[in-house]
Amino acid sequence: MDSKTARIRALNDELRQNFAGGAAVMTPGIAALGAEAVARIVKTIAVFDDFCHANDPHEEHDFGAFDADGVVVATATGSTAYALSAGGPPVDPRVRALVVVPLAAHAVISRPVVIPELLDVRVTTERGRVFVAADGRSIAWLADGESVLVRPGPELQVVRFADSPSFQSRLRQKFRYGIPHKDLLLEPVEDDSPGNSERRAPGGIDGPS
Repeated sequence: MDSKTARIRALNDELRQNFAGGAAVMTPGIAALGAEAVARIVKTIAVFDDFCHANDPHEEHDFGAFDADGVVVATATGSTAYALSAGGPPVDPRVRALVVVPLAAHAVISRPVVIPELLDVRVTTERGRVFVAADGRSIAWLADGESVLVRPGPELQVVRFADSPSFQSRLRQKFRYGIPHKDLLLEPVEDDSPGNSERRAPGGIDGPS
């Protein structure tokens, strides 16, 4: 085993055993089982050590397998695009992370996960043909057993002015994030972008300043 595979395995084990270095999401259905059942599930996941070639072909102690129509892997910067539309969480671009979002998952517990960007994400086709795209551009088709490796690209230098709106402010402006539905219907949303004194009501209707 090379050093990179060993590093990936160690990070996967740390997340699985200690929920460190990433995020774990509990669905309402699992939570409804009660504290005792949840504790048993968490313990079972943490102590699992029955890895073999059938369930871990790359020897990386992968996080898991998704039975879904597809999967979106995004950086923090890209988390507010396709990944968000598919039900993934918005991630502050200052967070060094990847978001893995199953598309039309066939199981209730298949939810998006946030992992460190140090991890490589390998997507393997179990059956059928899979279309691979990056930023909307066609990359390849994958057949049974073929895989694609996803990792962050080279570091980019982004110009951001000192008076630019914060990430949280942008979420409120563009996605109405954190605003109760009743307020969306009754009150316009203040646009606190620098130099903008207008108020914009839901649906793109301009309100009075």
